[in-house]
Amino acid sequence: MIVILDTNVLHNDYLFKQASLQAIIRERILGYRVAISTVTLFEHASHYRKDRKEAASMLRRLGVDERAVLPVDDNDARAIIRKNLEAEGIEILPLPAVAHEIRIDRAIRGQRPFTQDGKQGYRDALIWETVKANATSEDVTLIAQDNDFGKKDLSPELREETNALTHSVTRYKGYDQFLKEFVAPKLKASKLENELKNGKRQLSTTAEFLRLLNSELELYSSGASPKDLGLPNNAYFRIEPLNRPPELVDVSARLLGDGDVLLRLTLSTRVDVLAEYRVYMGEDYFEPDYEGYDIPVTLDVTAITASDLTSINSLSIERVEQNEDADEPPHEHGRL
Repeated sequence: MIVILDTNVLHNDYLFKQASLQAIIRERILGYRVAISTVTLFEHASHYRKDRKEAASMLRRLGVDERAVLPVDDNDARAIIRKNLEAEGIEILPLPAVAHEIRIDRAIRGQRPFTQDGKQGYRDALIWETVKANATSEDVTLIAQDNDFGKKDLSPELREETNALTHSVTRYKGYDQFLKEFVAPKLKASKLENELKNGKRQLSTTAEFLRLLNSELELYSSGASPKDLGLPNNAYFRIEPLNRPPELVDVSARLLGDGDVLLRLTLSTRVDVLAEYRVYMGEDYFEPDYEGYDIPVTLDVTAITASDLTSINSLSIERVEQNEDADEPPHEHGRL
């Protein structure tokens, strides 16, 4: 995912050290990148040049040496902003390749982010085209304060444009909303993942977890393929109930809107399997035969739990599969 910052959220933060922005930059470990458009680079550099000129004028009036803030031209201002962006790991996205006819048509129709008379909004329109260009390859988050893109979320007409894109576009009104609604839940989920992996937290009680898991294993056995467990195709089998929790191999967590937690678990254990075969006795006569196996397996499990993990609201098994490094379970000759 890429997070695109509009010019209006940067204000006069030319070093990109504002506390909330630094928090967003710091949490890129959650899997997103931070960027601005080339339009924002030009706008921010222009603001920097003007502020620097005003600062020099103020220092002159105060009788202070102004050489530290001598005026710079546009190219120098852009070079300074580029350097500061690079220092913070913020990318600069290229201008989108959009035909002039499309921009003109958008302005004449007064389509957002242009104003209704089409006289304002050209730069915002370029930023919007940058958003759409990136949403062809990854999810995009736009952080923009003003109402040019919509009052709260994207305006209905802009939201309609995103329907044709291959990836999602989400809009936040400012840094703090993004931190509260996106970063904070991700961090909480990440903390839960780490605590489960490190054994600092347990998933509900052992008894409840085993009860739900065994209930799902029984349902799974009725429709699973013998191949999943390395058994011959003609085997009818039943997985015996587990008497101890499986080993946790991996886990991912996501907070749901109602405060519950969606967990995707990869578990490892050994299961006792009772398999039934038809043994050919001659003259089209078969008799049942039974064989027991102890099979190492991997289980993919989805669970919805309370936010504190103290209770499991639902649990389902997505996959049970013999471990790849396990030996093939033995079976006798003569079985069909």
